[in-house]
Order: sequence, then C-alpha cells, then structure tokens
Amino acid sequence: MRSPHLQETTLSGLAKTFTKPRFLPRHRAGSRRRWSRIGIILPLWCALVVAGCSTLPESSAPRPFDVSVPDSDPIELSADGPTDGADPLALLQDFLLACAAGPNDDFATARLFLTSDSAQKWNPESEVLIYDTSSSLRLSQVSNPESDPLRQQIRLEVPALASVDADGVMTLATQTDIDRTFTLVKEAGQWRIQAPENSFLVSRSSFIASYELANLWFPSTSLDALVPDPRWYPARRLAGHLLSGLVAGPQASLNQSVSNAIPGGTTIPSQGVEVKDRIANVRLNAAVPNDQKTLQLIAWSVHETLIQAPSITGIRLTLSGETIETDDLPSGPRYLLDTGIALTQSGLGIVSGSSVAPLKAQVSPESGASLPAMSPVSSSLIAWKEDSTLVVARGHEDTWSSARAPISSQTQGLSIDRFGWTWALGSSSPEAGQSSIVCVNENGVVSDVNVDGDVNGKIRAIRVSPDGARALVIVDSDGVQSLWMAGVVRNENGTPRGLHQPNILFANSWNLIDASWSGSTGVVAGFNSTHDTGQSQSLLVDWNLGGFYQMLTLPAGTTSVSAGTSSASTIIRMSDGRMQYRAGALWQQLAQTVKDARYSG
Repeated sequence: MRSPHLQETTLSGLAKTFTKPRFLPRHRAGSRRRWSRIGIILPLWCALVVAGCSTLPESSAPRPFDVSVPDSDPIELSADGPTDGADPLALLQDFLLACAAGPNDDFATARLFLTSDSAQKWNPESEVLIYDTSSSLRLSQVSNPESDPLRQQIRLEVPALASVDADGVMTLATQTDIDRTFTLVKEAGQWRIQAPENSFLVSRSSFIASYELANLWFPSTSLDALVPDPRWYPARRLAGHLLSGLVAGPQASLNQSVSNAIPGGTTIPSQGVEVKDRIANVRLNAAVPNDQKTLQLIAWSVHETLIQAPSITGIRLTLSGETIETDDLPSGPRYLLDTGIALTQSGLGIVSGSSVAPLKAQVSPESGASLPAMSPVSSSLIAWKEDSTLVVARGHEDTWSSARAPISSQTQGLSIDRFGWTWALGSSSPEAGQSSIVCVNENGVVSDVNVDGDVNGKIRAIRVSPDGARALVIVDSDGVQSLWMAGVVRNENGTPRGLHQPNILFANSWNLIDASWSGSTGVVAGFNSTHDTGQSQSLLVDWNLGGFYQMLTLPAGTTSVSAGTSSASTIIRMSDGRMQYRAGALWQQLAQTVKDARYSG
C-alpha cells in the first residue's frame, strides 16, 4: 500500500509508465476491425468462389479493379481511468497519462480523475503545455497531509519547451519551467483533482503523436498568392479543425497582411467535413459573393488547406447550397528559391548549389560593393550596397537599367520582395532608439515603412518572406542582436507601408549572427552561444514556421547566413571573407572568386 505522505519526487520513471499495457498506441478506430472482418470473410468468400466455378478462364482482356487499402493514419494513444484507492501521487501520474491520450477521446478519460464539478468545467484545450520528452517531471508536496487529511496539494515542475493556444498557434517557451500546483480532495472516498487550470501538460513525443502541423492558406492582400498560417490541430478530425480555422480567420499577427475570402458570419454544419472516396464534401452557410474572383479565392483557399489532410485528395464545395467550381484554381507565383546572387572579383554571378556562373549584365558593382540581394521571382532584379548608396538593377533581355537611392551605412542586409521593392535602412538620422526603414523599386521610387510596435533596439536588417507577407527583423540592443518577426502591411498595389506586431523569436541570451528565410515556410538563423564554462559556439537554428526547431553547428567565425529552398542549401560568409556552402553535414569552400553571396530569402 502506498504511503499517503508525499516526498519530493522526480518522475524520471514516468516515461516507463507509458509502456505499460494499459497505455498503448493504437491505430485509428476501424482499421483493426476492418482487417479482422477480412480475416473471417476471406476464407468463406474463397470457398464460395471455388464452389461456383467449375473452370477458370485461361485468357481474357485485363480489366481494372479496386482494392481496399488500410488507412495509414497517425497512431492514437489510450489510457485507463483512475484506480480505486490510488493515493494523490499515483492519481496525478495517471492523470498526466490520460491527458496525453486526451486528444483522441476528447479528454473523457482524463475527466474521470477530476471532481464531478471540475469535470464539467475543465477546458483543457485552451492551452497545451509541452515539455521535452527527455526531461523529468518533478513532483513535490506543498501541503501537510496531517493538517488536512482530505485535501492535498502537489507541485509539478518541468523545463518548458512550447505552448499551443486554443487556436492552434504555437509559441516557443520564453520561461524556463512549467510550474503548476494541483489540488486534490476526497470525493466519495477517492482522491480527485479539484479545479485544475484550463490547460494540459504533455511531452513532445506524445504531442506529435496526437497533433499535426498544417497551414491555413489565406489569400494575400494582393489576391494573387496564398499565405501560410501554421496551426497545430488534433490529427483526429483534422479536416474539420482546418475548415473551422479558415472560417475563424488568420492569427492576429497576420490580420493586416492577408485577407480572408470566406465571408464574415459563415457557419459550418454540425456534421463538419464529410469525406467519401477521399473527396471532402464542404458545405458553408454564408451569403454568396457576387463576383467570380471572390468565389475562386474561397475555393482556392479551402482546397489548398483541406488537401493537407491525409484522407483528402480533392473537395466538393457548396456555399449556401450553390456549388462552387474547384477545377480551375490559380497556381500562384513561382518562387526561384534555389538561385542566388553573388558579388565576385569580376562582377556579378548566379549561385546554384556549389557552382557560380557569371551574370552578363551591363551594370557592374564597384570594388567595395557588398550585401547582394535577388528577387524571389526573377533573377533579373538584383540589388547591392555601395557605401551609403543602394543600387537596384533590372535586366530586360540584353538591356539593364539601374536606380540609386541613399541608405544608412548601418544597413546590415538588403531584401527584395516579390513586388520588386528592395528593403533597407533609411539614410536620415532617426530619433534615438528607433530605426528608419525604406523600400526602393527599380525606378528609384522610395516608400517609407512604419513599425507598428516596439522592437526594443535598433533595426539593422529586414528579410522579407518569398510571399511578401512576413519579415524577419534583425535588431541590435546594446551590441546584442536578436531576431523578430512581423507582418508586412501593403496597399492594394503591393507597396509596403508598415510592419505589424513584431514579436521576438528564440527568446534566449544568444547573440544573433544573421537570419534568412528557408524555402517558403522555414527560417534559418545563426547564433553565437556562450556556455557556462565560458566557451563560445556558433549554432544554426533550423525552424519550421509555427513549429519546433533543431540546431546544427556552424563553423567558428561565421558572419552571415543565407538559405535557399531548405537549410540543406545554406551558404555562409566567414570573418576572413571566405564563402562556404553546406554539403550534407560538412561545409565546403565556394569558389574563391566569390566575395559575397545570398539567396533571395
């Protein structure tokens, strides 16, 4: 019998508990039953066929036939309810197991561990608190069991990794620990948890087993591209969650950078999304727009969002009973993310993988030129910096033209967006603690960009995403650089007007070296990190937008980082001026004639 007296406990053994028979992964409901029926029916069917056929045909024309393939859905987790007579510590441990399986049974099992009143009020999906699978949960007793034998309090602590809110938006942890106190009371002679916070705690491995990262695709404000809004939703009923997310609209940081073609006030039938033969029947209840363009945008957005569900390959869409065409959808811009621009000893070059080919252009940078940049949609629009001057060059067949504009000498990077605007720091002296941002097009037209929010430092560089809806912002605060992300606000012609709601990424004490977009939905960032021992190390953070990140080692002396279609196509610049490119786990020397190079991100 367990002692009711709880001492401070490290739950390193909690992971072992997950392997017990009462907490087993299982495949989606129906697949196991389907095959067990087949095992019974198949012998009987074969016997009937043999009995009904005296001879078999020796030759005939081949005919198509269909076979049923078992679902390859993600694994589901399950857990048992509370054990009679369980002490507070055992009950809390089992409750955590039930929470990990909660997304697969709507937390029905987890509610059995709560008092009757708490079970009705608890809303665990308000926030998911995620910790690293390799971490150990620490439990310690807060109250004295002898002072109140019918009421206990247990404190739980574990290093924090991330959290996901009720809308599916993940935020990387800014605090070091998750710290929760659980109150347990006796109800009908059994310990039960009273009034837990509206959240649940889960390890990263259990979270990934039950949730999937998918994008809600919203039209850009220019209505010619779709912009990803990454969300984490339970894999169970994923299509329904995706559709509900689209109807609800984009997250706050994007609400001025995208539009929602789905009319306001739209509702979804209670049955959600019905899937038959891998085709999703989507029914929306809303006022039908009058113009064909809006209807096409609705179909485009819904189609690209829902086909991320493994069970869906196409959609049938109706709006208040009216069928919306889904066969002729736009394709969006074509991004050239595997091509970069280089400044070489002889002029300009095009980077592709490990090779650098000369760019035949009628414009030539001066010997001290730096910070090359290229458009994500055209290799004929490029830019670079000469002292305090921005040069923007455009090629038209065999003819090149260029425009010049004054910029700040403090600019640490240039970025060209898909609308043809080159982002830099303004030449005018900004007020103390603030930075001026300007955008220049190929005709030399300058557009000032306002920042809606405080970035706690001076902006040094902007990196605009391929779709033009987001910007990475490199900020300097007393010699320590950090990375921020903001939504890009534009007018109807695509002209940049502002940065909306900048938020810091990777809130840690590391000093940012440089950052770049990686493909359409990834970010790579170089950091200098100092260990407790005083030793420093350069790290490359590879982050999938809205998800987790992984870290790789960078060569010491890295001063700039740029990625193409993925982190696997990264080029870096060293403090001695050498350029290197990533080749698997190694870094190889780029052509010695290259002085600087960047991909479009």
